[in-house]
Amino acid sequence: MWTKIRINSSQIKFENEKSALVKLPKSSNAIWITNKCIRNFGEHGSKVISINTEWDYLTNKKARIGGEEFLSYFGESVIIDDCNFIEHKPVIIKEVPAIDDSLIK
Repeated sequence: MWTKIRINSSQIKFENEKSALVKLPKSSNAIWITNKCIRNFGEHGSKVISINTEWDYLTNKKARIGGEEFLSYFGESVIIDDCNFIEHKPVIIKEVPAIDDSLIK
């Protein structure tokens, strides 16, 4: 199953034509990801990585970790569910509070 993760571009330690080395949070490990799975996200340097949970990924220490373990490093806060973002719905104020005239200069 494919899952999308939002990361900061500063987590990319090295990038070449075909792949990028993505640092895992709270770890000394980094994972090699193909550039086909990395997309720009927004204007502030964020990136989206597409991860298949059934695949194994090669780390910078020549070890392999599974996709589920890879996701566990990031936590739930950065996982994007099919790019359906939570829409902000502001609270509608029914009555505007009165302003004390002594506060107006």
